[in-house]
Amino acid sequence: MAPDGKGTQSRDITRRSAMTIAGTAVTTSLAGCSLFGADEASYWSDSLQIDVDYDAVLAAARETGYTVEEPFYVGAREPRGLAPEGLSELETRFGAGYRVFGFSLFHTDHVFLEVGLTGETPSVSLFDEATVAEEFPIDSIPPETWFVEQLTLAFEIPESNARESAADLREQAAEGTDIPSVDISAAVDF
Repeated sequence: MAPDGKGTQSRDITRRSAMTIAGTAVTTSLAGCSLFGADEASYWSDSLQIDVDYDAVLAAARETGYTVEEPFYVGAREPRGLAPEGLSELETRFGAGYRVFGFSLFHTDHVFLEVGLTGETPSVSLFDEATVAEEFPIDSIPPETWFVEQLTLAFEIPESNARESAADLREQAAEGTDIPSVDISAAVDF
């Protein structure tokens, strides 16, 4: 102890308390950060194909004693997307079991329609990459004729239905919707 009767021991306790408080604050901060990103997964491929013998991998897992439940698709027990028939070029490139989850139709380098094929019905969303997470800029809205042409090209729908969907997308964009979207109750026309 220091001559005043408090000294070093008191300072040690104060330092330990400060370190404990700082350590708790850092741990709490990191835990808070991990909660926001926890339980999230994302999968994407830009035509990169990994040459893996899937059947051999499953057979090896079974031989090792693992229980293999199949078929299993990413995040689902049922296949998602579409498996269009008769597209020999895609079958040659990706194999017979390929699936299409979506595609994009570009008006400009930054403005495009994205067709999603993973839900009950196909969805079509309008994007302007120059303004992500902001109101859709009115001057970026494509003309109705472009929408109709793209929608009748992508779906087996009459022009009148394409005009209705185009009007809905254009109206949402004009109202400032971040991502104007519509569902299309029609088959995709590959």
